[in-house]
Amino acid sequence: MQQLAGMNLIVGLALAGAKVARVGLALVGRDTPDVDALIKELGDIRSDATMLLNVPERFNEIFSGLGWICYDGMNHVLATECVQKAESGDVNGAEQLLIESVTESWIRTHILWMHSVRAFRIRVPLAEKAARDYGEGRYYASTLVVLSLIDGLVNDLHERQVGFFSKDIAIEAWDSLSAHEGGLGKLSRLMQSKRAKTTDEEITIPFRHGIVHGRDLGYDNKAVSAKAWNALFALKEWATRAESGTLERPNIPERSFREVLRAFS
Repeated sequence: MQQLAGMNLIVGLALAGAKVARVGLALVGRDTPDVDALIKELGDIRSDATMLLNVPERFNEIFSGLGWICYDGMNHVLATECVQKAESGDVNGAEQLLIESVTESWIRTHILWMHSVRAFRIRVPLAEKAARDYGEGRYYASTLVVLSLIDGLVNDLHERQVGFFSKDIAIEAWDSLSAHEGGLGKLSRLMQSKRAKTTDEEITIPFRHGIVHGRDLGYDNKAVSAKAWNALFALKEWATRAESGTLERPNIPERSFREVLRAFS
């Protein structure tokens, strides 16, 4: 996602330069068909890049209420396809794509990706067992383990020493795709919804309190477990920043344009 943002910036600068060149050529009476074609091409590229940059926000608007959020390690092609499918009217079909994308091999790849979080390494053996349970269809087992991994990881790293499912918890990082009020914050509130009645009706969201306290008995399905894994892996960005002490925006003094130019001279 950061690479896409960087490309968008570069294309924007190139587009601005091409427009300046066209003005200069016009002033000296030169035709500009080649420059005009370049401007159109750069404009199209920038338009496509801007649309892709908006995918995470559109994804969360559609799917966060269903228990999914976009994060930096998510397959961007898949996220884009799901957004387009949902916006065309097939939300159920889009969600099915998300569920089916969560395979045992996908989970194991993400567990390796999570090794960069020191507080997660001690949890890897349990995560690997839960991945095996998931792959063999024991969703009741994998869901419970993943919910415990989520809660414990946040408890270890949060400044208040509280878990992911604590009331009014803030899971935010200034430059994170997932760690903001509309991402992990909204997901936390959804997953810790009050479940006051015992029921065996099938649920599709990993309601932590209902599952752990034995009120939601219909959680043994792939959708619930897949969403629990999604929540765990979406925590990586926040956890990495929590460990490095970079949750807050750095206080970098602004520099003048002349100072910026001097730095590159």
